[in-house]
Amino acid sequence: MTARRVHMLGGGLADLFAARLLALRRPHWHVCVHERRPSAATFGFAVGLTGGLLSSLRDAGPARHQALSRATHTFSTSGFRLPQGNITLARFHTGAISRTWLLRLLLNSGTRLPQEFGAEVSLGRVNFLVCGAIARLDVRVFTPVRTRDRVCLAHAYADGDTRSTFVIEASTETLGRTGLGDRRRAGNGESDDEALTYLSEAFEPLLGGSSLTGNRSRWGPFRTMRCARWHHGKVVLLGDAAATIHPSLATGTEIAMESAIAPADALTATEREPVAMTLERFEASRRPEVERLQERIVRSQLWWESFEARQHLAPALPALSYLTRDGAVSLDDLRPSDPELKSRAHRAFAGAQPDEVEAAGPGLTRWVPRQPADTARRRDPARLRDSTGADTATLEIHSGDAWGPEAEALVDRARTSVHRGAGNIRLTGADSRGALRDRLAFGERLREELPALVEVPPGIRYLRPAADGIVAGRTDLVHLPDAS
Repeated sequence: MTARRVHMLGGGLADLFAARLLALRRPHWHVCVHERRPSAATFGFAVGLTGGLLSSLRDAGPARHQALSRATHTFSTSGFRLPQGNITLARFHTGAISRTWLLRLLLNSGTRLPQEFGAEVSLGRVNFLVCGAIARLDVRVFTPVRTRDRVCLAHAYADGDTRSTFVIEASTETLGRTGLGDRRRAGNGESDDEALTYLSEAFEPLLGGSSLTGNRSRWGPFRTMRCARWHHGKVVLLGDAAATIHPSLATGTEIAMESAIAPADALTATEREPVAMTLERFEASRRPEVERLQERIVRSQLWWESFEARQHLAPALPALSYLTRDGAVSLDDLRPSDPELKSRAHRAFAGAQPDEVEAAGPGLTRWVPRQPADTARRRDPARLRDSTGADTATLEIHSGDAWGPEAEALVDRARTSVHRGAGNIRLTGADSRGALRDRLAFGERLREELPALVEVPPGIRYLRPAADGIVAGRTDLVHLPDAS
């Protein structure tokens, strides 16, 4: 039997897990991990483990799954803590585990081959910093704080009985006002202690007297990595080397470890075909799922980067907007999983009583667009339009990035049209769910200032995301050509 030689460059989560799987399944192979740092040296704090990931680990390695489960701190709910009130998201089943413990249970590399793999890196507009605290959190918490310098947003969760991890985001403008912007390039291995002190004061109510601690915690934009190819000859990229996942979707660990399972499965399925062919099969099967997830990640990242635009809403509305931000969850999904949130969101958006919402029952999708709306310039008897007047200006939308530099030209065109007498700004584009979500993002950007009217493609399958968008505050008005 042929004994293959497998070398892993970097002892990250994906590399270590793939190495362990290969060594367990093929004890006669030579599997070697090359890592420049000591085994106990790692940066960061805790990482999230979803139920889906634990299921995948159970199938891939039952013994390792049991060890991970024992070391995972679980929590079942999340919530938004806003100045105007709190909201809990029920049945939010997930957990977290110390990154150090995870690496120990399995066992960072800067190696890249951009020319062969066609690597592309794009930077987010918001800066984030990961830190920890000796503080107990009973639920996963999303909360903004308005400091003297503007808004900072925290995503915090427990990873033990007394430990919690904080991911804190702030715009470049906010960092400029705090005077912390110049410290984003702290030396290698250093934490930004000045920022940690500032943020400890800002989030003191959540910390309960504790302070934030760092582990190479520094401000920086998220780097989105995409590669045209994941393999070249006998070399294959795993984990963040192939595709990075923004922390707002809390699936980075899941993708890294499931991406380790896939090549291990491919390499051990048969030892007769050439390695390059095996890696070709692995990439063909795995890439579509990761690319779909990265599309969702873009929408999730843009949602967090524009959070200030919706933080003033009644608590149920940004919570609903969060859950539906990438299109993976709809209002219909909340009927069995979180009916209280669904009811509160509908009542908040329409100013309705609970019995009115309940009376609509399964017909909520059609009930929502027929509710009155107080738009930027007038009161409309219904949110649904089946025709547009001569005073309607049209903007064609091709991107969901409604707050980026490229969007400013479209916003200026909309303002000019209204200044010249337009009564509505109709947002149009392709007939697809993704294109509709792009238009809803622009509707949210315009609605506080201009009378935006989002065009909805014909069909009930498009009316559902449109109704979700109305309730979540992404648009006030929709145009549905076949509304009759």
